[in-house]
Amino acid sequence: MKENNSINVRIFYALKIAEKSNVPLLLMSNPGTGKTTTIMMYGKLRNMDVVCLQGNAEDAEAIHGYETVPSSTVVPGEAIVSTRTRPSWMNRILKNQKEGKRTILFLDEITTANECVQSALLKLIFDRMCGIEKLPPKEECLIVSAGNYVNNLSSSMTILAPLMNRFMIYNITPTANDLVYFLNKYTGALSTGKIEDPMVELENNLRELDSQETHYDEATLGKIGEYFERSILETARMLATKAGKVDLSITDLRNIYGDVDDTDPNLYGFLTPRSLVYLRDVTIACYVSFGEAGIKSDNFKQMINGLCGIGLEKEIKSGNNVIIKVNKIGGEFYTSLVQISSELSKLSSSALPEYISYFTDLVKPTSDSKKSSKVLSPAELTALKNKIESMNGDSMIEKLKKPLEPELIRDLGTVLVNTSKGILIAPAPKTGEDILKKMEESGLTVTTLSEHITLWNSICEAYNSLYSFISTEKWEYESTMKDDIEKKFGKQLVAVAIKLKVYSRAFSTLSPGTANLIPLVKSIMS
Repeated sequence: MKENNSINVRIFYALKIAEKSNVPLLLMSNPGTGKTTTIMMYGKLRNMDVVCLQGNAEDAEAIHGYETVPSSTVVPGEAIVSTRTRPSWMNRILKNQKEGKRTILFLDEITTANECVQSALLKLIFDRMCGIEKLPPKEECLIVSAGNYVNNLSSSMTILAPLMNRFMIYNITPTANDLVYFLNKYTGALSTGKIEDPMVELENNLRELDSQETHYDEATLGKIGEYFERSILETARMLATKAGKVDLSITDLRNIYGDVDDTDPNLYGFLTPRSLVYLRDVTIACYVSFGEAGIKSDNFKQMINGLCGIGLEKEIKSGNNVIIKVNKIGGEFYTSLVQISSELSKLSSSALPEYISYFTDLVKPTSDSKKSSKVLSPAELTALKNKIESMNGDSMIEKLKKPLEPELIRDLGTVLVNTSKGILIAPAPKTGEDILKKMEESGLTVTTLSEHITLWNSICEAYNSLYSFISTEKWEYESTMKDDIEKKFGKQLVAVAIKLKVYSRAFSTLSPGTANLIPLVKSIMS
């Protein structure tokens, strides 16, 4: 995922994940950070109608409809029957559905809504019910809310805990660098004489976010979902048992933010079974949208904290007084999900398992040998070279960071060095007489030297392919890995090449007629 510091893009990011996961979104910040404006822009770019309910300007009846008694229905002497009047905003959403247009139901200024309105919103947000009528499906109607911090997250915060637990909370904290994204209407006008439309840049930003999405078949998506779901389940179990940071039996949710660090301006969601389900869906959406980089991003870390950032724990004080302790636990989920995403990046490629299997089988010891003494034939060396080069250019795995584990790469290097030990040539002599003597002692002939060089060249080509592979920029192997391969294996192979070159020159000098019969000795990369 490409980094972008634009505050609008950060909000777009959260909206895209909410749209993809169907999890209601709550944007929190101080006033004046452009939450409402950016949501409107997103709706316009997505061709979604933004239907707004103003938290501080509505009453409970405006949420679920009014009960009225039309005078035309009143019959003297009979029981009066009321009729429910559908709110105008619901009419608009249903009209959009009929016309095939998607909707963003935007609950603005939710933290300034009174408790009666917030209570009315509980059923609307989670059950998606307006009175007795159901909202359109989640993929047709996205619920988004926005609110401002109250008294720096003190216990006087007006948003109800049950309402907050129905959202993925996403905190917007501007910095000085974000000011340029507000004051940019006339940027460049001095040189161009034109006033640029900011919507053009935002549309490009959203298109860039969408371009990073990967489309998986149902079977692969199911496997991805199971991996993440297991990770979340095991982490939650650990926190609720071994770590003891979460007590799911706590019922007193009043003032749960009283112990939160006042220096931290962010609002955290608290762990419940519902928030864990939301976390699963958001994690899958983030991985599908942005891959492993998305899971490792600060944006995703924010989303985890906005869903399950804190756990509640009972703590007994002196006098057997029980208080509710607030523990920050978002980092526990982040660590485990990042680890899973790294594994998934390999499993998500249908091509990678075949490569790993091939290389693993290649270094696997035979029944009568140990791994450390495994050697390859010239044909196997050529196949190894071709397989490495094929992998280096395979578009199916190009999004992976480190397709092969460093240990497997080292095993391949070991096998190449072991294979080079089959080139049984004595140490290179210094004088012509020594050369003749060594040649006679070892029974070295043009034919045997040519065979040694042919084997060497196959080893050299395989090593060069391996070295080139770990040096390619698209793979993110550390520079120390390249140095390690060069020092551990490259230097040993260079010594073999030097001996072969010395004897090759000796044959060419002492028996010029044989020069054309001896192959050139190839050099290894460094």
